[in-house]
Amino acid sequence: MKRTLYRYFPLGSEEQLRRFLLVMEGHIYFASPVSFNDPFEVSNVLPVPTKIEFERALHSTVSDAGNLTKSAKERLYRSIASKVVSESPPLVTIDWLSQIGILSLTESNDDLLMWSHYASNHTGVCIGLDSDKEPFDSAQTVEYTADRLLTTANVAALSDEELVRQILFRKSRQWAYEREWRVVKRPVREEEKIFYKKLVIDEPDMLDQVAQVLSNEGGSGLYEFQSTAIRRIYLGARIDTCVREKILDAVVRLGLNARIFQFVLDRRYFALVPQRVR
Repeated sequence: MKRTLYRYFPLGSEEQLRRFLLVMEGHIYFASPVSFNDPFEVSNVLPVPTKIEFERALHSTVSDAGNLTKSAKERLYRSIASKVVSESPPLVTIDWLSQIGILSLTESNDDLLMWSHYASNHTGVCIGLDSDKEPFDSAQTVEYTADRLLTTANVAALSDEELVRQILFRKSRQWAYEREWRVVKRPVREEEKIFYKKLVIDEPDMLDQVAQVLSNEGGSGLYEFQSTAIRRIYLGARIDTCVREKILDAVVRLGLNARIFQFVLDRRYFALVPQRVR
């Protein structure tokens, strides 16, 4: 069964409505994590190395480490541990972060807080996207944890995939209600561009494959997707009537097959009830 992932959109201004209409046409924005509202975003820190990791690093970098006394090693270990705790440098730079593109999605379409925080206090919309279609098919779940530490002090021991997972897909447990999934677009490095350019010159038949790779990456910015991936459109319980009509008109104009629902407030419970529009 296909999983539907959701994205909330605020519609508090004409500019926000214009951006949402672009989404309906098949253009969606991947934002830099620098702009996210969580100050702890991608701010993981290194844990204190274990004594075993310390011993290995010591013997691999200091030629006469074997001549150090046990007490000297202990003092050195405590000094390093203290510096890691108090002076641990950021694992990634602001420049690197500003180039990364992230699309945040969620499993939930009816969360009261999500509607309040990300959809203009219930005046916006929420769309359901087919996770079998690009670029949503590469979405991964976010892990919610109590600490900011990486699983190991030895970053070099982590594969690129593991490091990205720990940096970009871990958040505080206080955000767990968001049930977030993320799609990440990394910037294409200059050496990669040179490689692909040479590849196309040497093997012209590879042009389409190279174009596909480059179109799937590139960092933050606007990306195209098939608008048929939009399976549901949920209108907020407080959506403006004129905005509602503009969205319904756009659905007809663009020939979208998405089902449309209007949320209303439940009369008994603190819950949102979807009512089918078309």
